Amino acid sequence: MNNLSTNKAPEFKKEELFLKVIVEGKKVLYRYSDHHLQRYFFNTDSSKIVQLVYKRYEVTSDKGSKYFDENEMFKQQLYNDVNCQSKSINAFMNVLYKQKSLEKVFLSHNKCNGSVNENYKEKEKKDLFNVRIRPGVNFTSMKIENHVSNKDIDFGAKTNFRFGIEAEYVLPFNRNKWALFIEPTYQYFKGEVNGVYYSPIRTEDYVLDHKSIKLPIGIKHAFFIKDKFNLFLKGAYAFEFVLNSKIMRDISKDLKVSSNGNMVFGIGVEFVEKFSLEFRVGTNKRLLDYSHWKSKYNTSSLIVGYKLF
Repeated sequence: MNNLSTNKAPEFKKEELFLKVIVEGKKVLYRYSDHHLQRYFFNTDSSKIVQLVYKRYEVTSDKGSKYFDENEMFKQQLYNDVNCQSKSINAFMNVLYKQKSLEKVFLSHNKCNGSVNENYKEKEKKDLFNVRIRPGVNFTSMKIENHVSNKDIDFGAKTNFRFGIEAEYVLPFNRNKWALFIEPTYQYFKGEVNGVYYSPIRTEDYVLDHKSIKLPIGIKHAFFIKDKFNLFLKGAYAFEFVLNSKIMRDISKDLKVSSNGNMVFGIGVEFVEKFSLEFRVGTNKRLLDYSHWKSKYNTSSLIVGYKLF
């Protein structure tokens, strides 16, 4: 409200703008967009392009309270210049200063005049199902602790290859910004720690061989930055199916690796409609289901994607 003018009349300033053609025919509807600002233009019979006037302005009542009113001069302009069927002014009173509402007026007018219509409005995405291959690298660290013996075994940080296939369903609303996805992924981690204290005269070796199929199921939100370049955020719960994984010990009994899930979050970009790059992090995943063992298994990933269809 603080930025509204108190003047009902339009206050023009001269600028050079690029206008997008929305409807083309005998009468042409144009649009100008600048963030939240939307302005519409059309051509008169003299082929001069003029603005369809709509303006909110501030009004102060007799009691001093402030409110806004609207100058909807565009309705009179449509009645005067985009009115093939000589409709009454009442026929234009319900027209909104919005693209879809204005499109109907111009399409009807051009059809009445026998003019060929070209409607250039943005079409919703029709291919709502996408499949991508998703190779990448995992940066993983693994550490286990035994609360009884106070053993602290750090397998260190490793960089390993991962490979996934993502199936995505784009939700058909809000300009296709939301999507659901599932991404079966093969990954592995192998580490070894030698010379762990076992007794005053003996040490023990630990070898972790961890292979699994992760299955993140989640939601994605896209931000359309510019044509053929999008930013996106992802969140998912990643189920895990362990493939014959364990921590082998040369003296004690081997420790079985469990199938426990965790949350994963990603941020990335999509470009040229085919390629994507994502950085993903996961919360700590519990690797061992033993009361006296505690595990810290953390993974971040750099993932490259290629859209198959």
